Amino acid sequence: MGLSHQVKDNICIVHVADYSIGKDAVKLSSYISMVLDQLSPKAILMNLEKIESIDSAGLSYIIISFNAAKEQQVGFALCRLTRTVLEAFQFTGFDKLVPIFETEVDALDFFQSGE
Repeated sequence: MGLSHQVKDNICIVHVADYSIGKDAVKLSSYISMVLDQLSPKAILMNLEKIESIDSAGLSYIIISFNAAKEQQVGFALCRLTRTVLEAFQFTGFDKLVPIFETEVDALDFFQSGE
């Protein structure tokens, strides 16, 4: 799983570059833990535009990452979800838990406005 990040105004944008998020999603959770520990951002935005599918393990690790951020009072959101990934979030009801935005700009505006 390819992971990278950039920081804009103390918001860490994590890019996930892979076809799917599945059993190797523990890497994603570990990466988010590293971001929280080393960067102390005010928010984490996960860009999932390159993810075409996600399984229950992938969904679980995103929720684990969301909860880890929440425990540290760090905002957390997702953006650029493909149709199939968005449908998985809607089917599980996780779209009601984690803020989801169409674009990075929309999410960054949300964080800048103070949530």
